[in-house]
Amino acid sequence: MHGNMFEVQSELQKILFTLYDNGYLIASFDSMAAQPQKVIAWLTLGKQYEWLALTSGNASKELLGEINYKEKFYSGKIFSYKDVSRICNKILTELENNGFPFAVVRLDSIVINNEKLRAALYVGRNQMFRYDTISLQ
Repeated sequence: MHGNMFEVQSELQKILFTLYDNGYLIASFDSMAAQPQKVIAWLTLGKQYEWLALTSGNASKELLGEINYKEKFYSGKIFSYKDVSRICNKILTELENNGFPFAVVRLDSIVINNEKLRAALYVGRNQMFRYDTISLQ
């Protein structure tokens, strides 16, 4: 028995996220057929994408130095969503810990050509918050 369809959909979604993290950005399941003992899903894999460059964009050298970001780590490497998420989260944590709790980080100026991706980091610090005294009672 193939379990309920929610479990099947959940497993297929996990497969897609794994594929996206390995550079297969347009992977998709085209259709599905449920049978008594199994589910058959048809996958379109597409081509694997790689980084041409992930540039610093408007992020300061100081900020990028604090999180050990180096552009060369992304050039010619397979695109990985987890890597993008990790770098964005490191930037956000650094900013939040330094008075910018409403900062935003995203990819900007995205260009894809022949399965090669170029993007720039965009950092919006937003308003700074500093506390000089915290009183606990």
